[in-house]
Amino acid sequence: MIIYPLLFICNGLDVTDTGFWLTSYNSFFSDPESVELLMSSWLTLFIGAMIEKLLNPLGIISFKISYLILFYLTVYFSYKILCCYGKINPLFFLPAVFTMNFTGTNFVHYYTLTMLTYSISLYLLVAGIKTKKSTYFFWSGIFFAINCFFKLPNFIGILFYLVFIIILLYYKSDKISLKSVIYGFFGSLLGLAFVFSLILYFNHFGYYYNSLLFILKSNHIPVEKFFYFYKSVALFAIYTLIIYFLSKKHKLLCNIFGIVMPVVLFICYFNLLTPHRVVSILVGSCLAVHLLFFLRSKSTSLPVILIILSSFLLIVSPLGSNTGVIKSCYSFAICLPLCLMIIFSNKNLYNRYFISFMILIFILSSIKGFTSNFHPYRDSTTTVFNYGFKLNCHKAKFIYSSKYRVQSIQEVLCFLKDYINPGDRIIAYEKISMLYYLTDTHPWLNHPWPLN
Repeated sequence: MIIYPLLFICNGLDVTDTGFWLTSYNSFFSDPESVELLMSSWLTLFIGAMIEKLLNPLGIISFKISYLILFYLTVYFSYKILCCYGKINPLFFLPAVFTMNFTGTNFVHYYTLTMLTYSISLYLLVAGIKTKKSTYFFWSGIFFAINCFFKLPNFIGILFYLVFIIILLYYKSDKISLKSVIYGFFGSLLGLAFVFSLILYFNHFGYYYNSLLFILKSNHIPVEKFFYFYKSVALFAIYTLIIYFLSKKHKLLCNIFGIVMPVVLFICYFNLLTPHRVVSILVGSCLAVHLLFFLRSKSTSLPVILIILSSFLLIVSPLGSNTGVIKSCYSFAICLPLCLMIIFSNKNLYNRYFISFMILIFILSSIKGFTSNFHPYRDSTTTVFNYGFKLNCHKAKFIYSSKYRVQSIQEVLCFLKDYINPGDRIIAYEKISMLYYLTDTHPWLNHPWPLN
């Protein structure tokens, strides 16, 4: 679990999304107007810019190393959350480790920062519920508030938090007091005030406000895509529920539809099982397990609270993405181990046929997750085992890619050095935003990838 994320950290030279974010970080302090339209993710840009300043000599690899740190911290706090439920088998985290980076974007961006902050917030919230200490609610409120500035849809998180603790107070007053709710509200206000004060200190409020207006006016909220991608989640959740009820009455049919069919489909259509489909399968099956457990529970016990929080993460983590449910993979550090814990600790609810089905789904998904990383994100002309070339550029000196890609980018860099200087504003049309970062230039159109 520790070694696996390290295996592919130096492989792959993506010039699209990686370049998009690294350019934004590089321009944040020196030319904030050039990335004005991204300022709704102000805290993401601020943290990325600080990494760029502190680890500037390392270039691209500094953001990949920082990603690893965020990854390990997310897994650690997820482990701490689940320890509040009971003793957890570390092997339950293996499927999460193999599938958490289905997107292949192993650098610092707002999804990795969002999920780490959510894991810290939820750990503090669960610890507060378990220990009845108001201080935990105060700090969880701060982190939920801070999370709003990584990406705009995270404001749903703080609304959920405030509504959740009020409902918990109403239904389970012995677990949470009015004092804790007040501390949570105060912490949320303080977190919002803290980040807004930073925005004002750096004179970025105008950029932040214009970015919010741009998003609202452009109607860039892919609601249709969100529901489209969740159709597949709903279908597999229904399929999982059918397997559950078959396991109670018809063992033969359960074996056929729950064991034989998934194996046959996996073998026959391995290359057609895209990350989107595999994530949809995992999210659907987890939500089905959560629903079954929730309907059988008669009290707001800690496991039920964890299930509610886990389901919340699965559903809201993709919000704001134009690729939909695949972004739910960032919540797997909490959701997949919790799902396995629930199944194995409630064998009176889930019999061995259903458990076998769920284990099979997790194993097949883990295999797909493991092999998908052999082809780096948007640099998959060959596998990582054949990458042995790197750019003659100090910002990419530790990054390896294929011969063709390195030669192509090197030709462009050699050509541009006679025409542009660091700090210039240029237009790198469409899917080549990494050129801004490699040449230390800034976007002329106030966005590194305006047509995205």
